[in-house]
Order: sequence, then C-alpha cells, then structure tokens
Amino acid sequence: MPLPCFETSMMKPLLVAIVGAMTIAMNVNGLPMQHEKKSIQSEKSITQVLKERTSELMSIHGVIGTGEGRKDGHPSVLVFVVKKTKAISSKIPKTLDGYPVIVRETGRVKPMKSP
Repeated sequence: MPLPCFETSMMKPLLVAIVGAMTIAMNVNGLPMQHEKKSIQSEKSITQVLKERTSELMSIHGVIGTGEGRKDGHPSVLVFVVKKTKAISSKIPKTLDGYPVIVRETGRVKPMKSP
C-alpha cells in the first residue's frame, strides 16, 4: 500500500511537529528537561530564541527540526539533521543568542500510516 503524498509546503511543518514531539518525549542527557526562562548567557528565554530563529535554521538544506536540550546542565538549542556532515555543520552556528547549539543526526523522519 503506497504511503500518502503530502505537498512539499506541508512537509516542513509536519516534520517540525514530529521532531518537536520527539524532543519532548526524549531526554537529552538522561535527566528530565527543566524549562528555564532565561539563561545566564542570554537575556532571552530559549523558547523565545527558538521561536525567532527556527525558520532560519530550517532554511538550511538537511535540517529537519529544532528543539530545547541541555548541555552541561544548561539549556541548549538542538538542531536535528538528516545526516550530520562537515558541510551542514559548517552552516549551523555554534551558538544562538548565547545558547550552545547541539547538532543531532536523526535520519529521515517519515509520517506513520494511519491505522
């Protein structure tokens, strides 16, 4: 049975939603993620930084989502990519508004079939 077709314009929002749900479900360093309003490094909350910068990150070929993570006990920006390469890593900033950026290879994310 063939998989349903989606318009290209619908794929990125769908992938962002799927990866966002995966981010909520997973826990990056084996510790529960705690929502932090502000970081020592930034005047903006990580949620605000992601809201402002996700579209910029999603415009990079190979990026399929973003999320909140933790690095050394502090909030960080997660960037999910199909395949982590030097070429794609060089296009992704090391920090965003003072938050460290972690690049995670996820492979292709595909929508599940309806039951």
